[in-house]
Amino acid sequence: MSENRPRGYRSLFWPMILIGVGVVWLLSNLGWLPNNSLWLLLNLWPLLLVGIGLDLIFARRLPVVGALLGLALVAVVVVVLLVGPSLNLPQASGPETRTLTVPLEQNRSASVDLRLSSYSTNLHALAESSTALFDATIHYSGTLNFTSQGSNGNMDIHLSQSGFPTWFFSPNFNGEDLSWNIGLSPNVPLTLSINGASGSSDIDLSTLQLKSLRMNAASGSTQLTLPASTQAYTVDFRSASGSANIRLPAGANLTMHLSAASGSVNISLPSNPAARVEVQNSGSGSVNVTGGLSRQTGGSRDKTGAWESASYASATQRILIVVTDLGSGSFNID
Repeated sequence: MSENRPRGYRSLFWPMILIGVGVVWLLSNLGWLPNNSLWLLLNLWPLLLVGIGLDLIFARRLPVVGALLGLALVAVVVVVLLVGPSLNLPQASGPETRTLTVPLEQNRSASVDLRLSSYSTNLHALAESSTALFDATIHYSGTLNFTSQGSNGNMDIHLSQSGFPTWFFSPNFNGEDLSWNIGLSPNVPLTLSINGASGSSDIDLSTLQLKSLRMNAASGSTQLTLPASTQAYTVDFRSASGSANIRLPAGANLTMHLSAASGSVNISLPSNPAARVEVQNSGSGSVNVTGGLSRQTGGSRDKTGAWESASYASATQRILIVVTDLGSGSFNID
């Protein structure tokens, strides 16, 4: 075996970066770095690209160069974090908090469009005695977009966040509750549209008057509770990689169209439901339908087909779930 064979690429750059992360973390825990200065890290990330490039150029021949580059990079970051606030260097701002309220007044209905963020969301009904149609406490970075406009007794409400990549990096250095807390009035019929993001969502609509719901769940997990109603309403639910747990109470009266990708979808039916499930297109994931429903079409080994309860055909309040597309995630009804 030749002794002149070149050795594999070994660099001490990344070990030094890991040490630097530990040093910054320790200084923060000891209180030597103010929390506000840590937001400077959002402006310093290009230094990492510079260090990687220099490491690739020089450290292949001399591993010690990688160590020196990593050490220098860590030193620059620590010094900037320590002295940055006193020098009035530009900083990325931390999360801001805003309270949003729309009065109920003479509104007889509302259309609400919510585009969620990487922070978790809690959506619930306000008290019946509340004078608000919409009441929310929102934590955000970047720009919060909020509009409310009424016409002919209907209020249109839109809420979203922009200008900051919270799907990529949304640090919480203070350890505070940064969730979106949103309350809606139970006194008016609602047309609701929700677009999820990477944050988890707990959507409790159990006491709301729902005309329709359109929800696109993304990578965050979703807990969804739908209302009972004498008036039939529609639900269009689409999930991606996040898991979804959907609860249907006794007295639910709805038609749901559902599609899913890689995330699991679990639907809980009430006892003795008047329900029908149609799976039109299944993917590679499993399909399990129980909850007192018996198969109407398809073989016992098929993942597509229809399942129905004995009381479905004669019921006036009933649940119809149409599964238009399934991916690799499991689909379970019980």
